[in-house]
Amino acid sequence: MSHLAPRSQWVAIVLLATLIFAILLARIYRKDRPPSGMPPLPVIVAVQGDIERPGTYVMDGPEVSVTQIIETAGGFRNGLSKGVYGDSVLRKIHNGQLVRVTCSDSGPAEIRVEAMPAAARLTLGEKLNLNNAAEEELLLVPQMKAAFAAAIIDRRSKRQWQRLDELQEIPGIGPKTVGKWRSYLEAKENDEGGEHGARR
Repeated sequence: MSHLAPRSQWVAIVLLATLIFAILLARIYRKDRPPSGMPPLPVIVAVQGDIERPGTYVMDGPEVSVTQIIETAGGFRNGLSKGVYGDSVLRKIHNGQLVRVTCSDSGPAEIRVEAMPAAARLTLGEKLNLNNAAEEELLLVPQMKAAFAAAIIDRRSKRQWQRLDELQEIPGIGPKTVGKWRSYLEAKENDEGGEHGARR
């Protein structure tokens, strides 16, 4: 069962879509230009939780660290945390990821890196993984029917998807539909801590 996002979230997604359109135009332009001396494309990441300025940020790419996004967002709220230690400091954040920060007044911050909501990831040009996308996420894909989404989830409970072409095993899905979905879906090995994040 899905529900409509708050109006403010849709406004943010529309603004994000405008930004992504500009980035895609830059990518198309750069394909016709020599790569030497060209700056890397920006990385769009979000940060939430005990941060002074939670939100979505456009960072210099091709990747940024947890420390960089926390500093860009103004640091920990009210100086709650003693800092971030261990691997979390150097962990790289990629396009379409979200950093959740939980602070305490006695120790280091707890950092959780996960994927942005599916609508935002699709707007950014990221793909949903057939092996762990939720049904309501799959339904965001153009021409995706509820019966198809349910069949995708049912099939992966028995056997993971290896290739997008395997979608043609589902009655009603042909090569043309699979071709259209290549911009939105991919089949990657399901890592339980990967798509939805892991505590660091």
